[in-house]
Amino acid sequence: MLSTGTAGRRAVVVLSGGADQNGAGQPCSKHTVSNIDTLATDRKFRVPIYNIGLKGFQPIDEADLRNVSGATGGAVAVSTAGGRTSVCPSLTG
Repeated sequence: MLSTGTAGRRAVVVLSGGADQNGAGQPCSKHTVSNIDTLATDRKFRVPIYNIGLKGFQPIDEADLRNVSGATGGAVAVSTAGGRTSVCPSLTG
């Protein structure tokens, strides 16, 4: 997907509302955090990833969100439970 895009500045915004698991406890993703980190930091692509973690009924893996954002030059914002409306200003300020 990244290699077929238009030339210029790119970024990825991720909204996470829980663990990467289906109802049976198995990962939903086809790729691991390590795979994503490797691709996004590749000199050919260099894509910053901005993660927004929305706490709700399921725990989120804040460490993974922070690691990916940090490695790619992006940012991370995580809401408190019930505080979803306050997460966006932390990305802009």
